[in-house]
Amino acid sequence: MADSMPAAAPDPATGIRVVLAGVPGLLGAVVRAVIETQSDMAIVAELEGPEELMGAVAAKRVDVVVTTSAGLRENPALQELFFASAGAPIVAVGAEGRDLTLYARGTTREVSPDHLAAAIRQVAMPFPNDLVTSPPSARPQ
Repeated sequence: MADSMPAAAPDPATGIRVVLAGVPGLLGAVVRAVIETQSDMAIVAELEGPEELMGAVAAKRVDVVVTTSAGLRENPALQELFFASAGAPIVAVGAEGRDLTLYARGTTREVSPDHLAAAIRQVAMPFPNDLVTSPPSARPQ
């Protein structure tokens, strides 16, 4: 029988710092549950307003933004994150969680929702497959 105790929360200073931006209801609960079970990730904020999100990204307190595909289409501030030079990678969850789109380093890619945690890790890395030169603990606080 599996242990029902939740894992200790990762340290946001050393793990992947995730912001949920407008991920409502049941979809938000599912996304939150996936992230909270990862030992190397922490949800550092759940924001609704684009102004708060832009401030957090500008202050380098965010590694990855998770939002909905509809929210991304409807919110120019979120789109700006993807195109800005100091922007944050975005994982957009499609309707009812059936698909994920990754927006990072000027490219987009579709992935299976079964791979949400892996997708967050992938876009959080500054360079593909390069954990040695820039671990999360070396990022500005």
